[in-house]
Amino acid sequence: MIRKVMYKDLNTVLQSAAKFYPTTHYAETDELDVDSVTDVIMDLIDNGVFLLDETDDGAFTGMIGIVAHPFLFNRNNIKGYELIWWVEPAYQHTGIGIQLLAEAAALCKAKGINAIQMTHMTTSPPQAAKALVKAGYFHSESSYTLRL
Repeated sequence: MIRKVMYKDLNTVLQSAAKFYPTTHYAETDELDVDSVTDVIMDLIDNGVFLLDETDDGAFTGMIGIVAHPFLFNRNNIKGYELIWWVEPAYQHTGIGIQLLAEAAALCKAKGINAIQMTHMTTSPPQAAKALVKAGYFHSESSYTLRL
């Protein structure tokens, strides 16, 4: 069942973020700071689109968090930028990721967001890009990182 993340979900989301973070290249240079993550979670709950999926018995299966921000080149257009999209490994390949994308897109559209940008990291599983394309996304850019 997909639903909006609430304040009572903070510990569940933090635990999942702690599982997700080591799978990213960010973990190579920056420690996970629980206070920072908590602040971002609260902002997503209050101002963004933040959904989680859970089984009928309440087991957490995945989440998606998108922040809304005016587009750099035209502030009249609001874009959605993914901060996290995670499906627990035991529930990958079940369609939950696609369902989260669809629900998030509907909520973004209702909030006046006219596009969503998802991130595909070099450490993302290959099926993530395939799921994005299946959900109607197209490859729009790549990024490069310089560690200082």
